[in-house]
Amino acid sequence: MVPAMLRPAISLSLPILAALVCAPSTGPAAVGEEADLVRALAPPLRWDPKQGWQPAGPVPPLLVTPKPCLEILSVGAGNQLVEDEPAEVLWQWGGEIASVRISCEYELCPLGGRSRGRAQKILAGPLPNTGCAILTPAWVDAPGLTLRLTGYDAAGRPVASAEKYVTLRPRQARDLRGTFIVILRDRQRLYFFQDDKLVRMHIISTAMPGYTTPRMAPGMVRGGLRMGQVFYKDAHAWSRRYKCPMPYWMAVTSTGSHGIHATVPRAYRRLGRPASHGCIRQHLHDARILFGMVKIGTPVYIF
Repeated sequence: MVPAMLRPAISLSLPILAALVCAPSTGPAAVGEEADLVRALAPPLRWDPKQGWQPAGPVPPLLVTPKPCLEILSVGAGNQLVEDEPAEVLWQWGGEIASVRISCEYELCPLGGRSRGRAQKILAGPLPNTGCAILTPAWVDAPGLTLRLTGYDAAGRPVASAEKYVTLRPRQARDLRGTFIVILRDRQRLYFFQDDKLVRMHIISTAMPGYTTPRMAPGMVRGGLRMGQVFYKDAHAWSRRYKCPMPYWMAVTSTGSHGIHATVPRAYRRLGRPASHGCIRQHLHDARILFGMVKIGTPVYIF
């Protein structure tokens, strides 16, 4: 059974030699239907009148070495995995490697600067060693992971390995760009992207039953209330309504009805589940760091 971390990982590429064997060799007239088949192969092929079918793009070179070795070339776009979006893993190898297995290791989203432990999962394999595989990642409670590729010989013995760190992006942030905050109410997590790079992931609490943390995006207006950005900040805020401190306050509505702030230590144990009166609560350690990084006007998305 494929672990829950990533849904079934399959290879959508064929060995280069197999692709060339399958490709027509009679000339341009053979393009037509065969071209549709060729487009499904990896790497893609193009017809050259003098040289026949050729790779349309760069082909991962084999490493010239008698000793088995592996090198991961790329994972997805810019070594980033997006939840529920198929991503291509490319690698090159040297020596005799018949099959590979893809696994990962990651540190769970920390709370208050403290580790919550690490996890390891086998994502796919063994797969034929084709130099390419497709992974469709599910959500992971981590800002990133170390992808590990292990190569095996024909007898099934591990002979080589390679690693690459990749960042993880929730599907809600797939099309967002620049610097922004994303809050996932279903996951009780906050993400802060700076210059399109994930730099912080926090465990939070949004509204408990009977209260509301509204969905929002930049520019939204509801009942005359503007929302969807950091309107103002106050490191030493005090709630007149609840008569308690709300350190490192960042208002996400124009009136300050809702905001991101630190909670009191006795409420730390409730972080990770709905527990607030509508605001977005964080651990004091996390709130202090985020407050120092976020500027007034930063877009805020709550899903």
